[in-house]
Amino acid sequence: MKNALIVAETNPLHHGHVYLIEQAKKEGYRIIILMSGPFTQRGLPVITDPFTRSQDLVKNGADVVITLPIQIASSYGEMFSHGAMTVAEKLGSIDAVFCGTEWGNRDLFQQIYDYEKKPAFSQRVKKSLAQGKSFSTSYLAALEAENALWKDLFQSNAILAYGYFKALKKLNSTIEFRPIERVKESDRPLVSASYIRKNFHNNPQELAKACAGTPPQFSEDRLLESLYLLYRTLSLDRSRDWSLYDGYEKGIDDRILKSLGEFNSFEEFLENTKTKRYSRWRISRLLLHRFLNMTSIDVQDAVKNQSAFHVLAFSKQGRTFLKDMKESDVTLFTNYKDARKLSSQNQKFLLYEEKAMNLWSILTYSSINRLFKGR
Repeated sequence: MKNALIVAETNPLHHGHVYLIEQAKKEGYRIIILMSGPFTQRGLPVITDPFTRSQDLVKNGADVVITLPIQIASSYGEMFSHGAMTVAEKLGSIDAVFCGTEWGNRDLFQQIYDYEKKPAFSQRVKKSLAQGKSFSTSYLAALEAENALWKDLFQSNAILAYGYFKALKKLNSTIEFRPIERVKESDRPLVSASYIRKNFHNNPQELAKACAGTPPQFSEDRLLESLYLLYRTLSLDRSRDWSLYDGYEKGIDDRILKSLGEFNSFEEFLENTKTKRYSRWRISRLLLHRFLNMTSIDVQDAVKNQSAFHVLAFSKQGRTFLKDMKESDVTLFTNYKDARKLSSQNQKFLLYEEKAMNLWSILTYSSINRLFKGR
């Protein structure tokens, strides 16, 4: 049976996610989900625990839900995409990667990929960076300079989809890239995950209908304020070398530490610390990695060498997939207690998953070591 991989945060699971699963199912694929665990690509805590989200995915057609390692799940865009596709390659049995996007033209992805290899592209990016702009802003400006339509096409989902396309190219992968244009009309309420998170407390009954699974368990705002209290303790120790962590640039640590001492809310902190060069989410990711003491080397090492991954949930068809995977070089384990039987290298990689989950448990006033309890 063919296997399709979908990378998803499901924060929360909504009908757009289910539509993507359904499109792959229609073509006879078994669905393997790489799902972010307790923190997202923006470095923010999820609003529903990973175990519940994984069960919701299986109820909505997924066959296997595997945790996307925190080293990848909380990384900047290119590392996120590269890391996820590297996991897809390691699994060795993925036939296609399905992803939702604002447009599904693979030829257009190829045109942009070819343009990126030209000197004009790098020159335009460097010029914009020299003006103090962030990489993402400089990147979009370089696209617009070549073709004015490209910048408008590159919305959030398309950026991730293109990241997967580019990563598969660089990995010389034989996995098929399958962009699926997002559905614009449906008999089901189509609302983005970010809209649900920001507005759920104002209209819980209506927005619960927009969720394809469990509605938000926790308020994102409250989680962020609890997280920010912990982050403020970083200002008590100024001896740590921030250059060890992804997102660092000379001067960003001084700016962050100064703001941690001045602002009392996470929103105030982000709004007053960001610059044209330092985006909100770059700062957020850097803080998370610093708090977990997860260095750039740790991230790169996991992307390259991690070979054991945690399975959160699976269907009957998923059970067959897991049985077949026992013959591969990758270890997929369902009971986290089995992690203690893995190589010391894989245990080191998984330690960061435990730390991230325990941090999330503290924010939600839950018991720690939930990975070992499986709920």
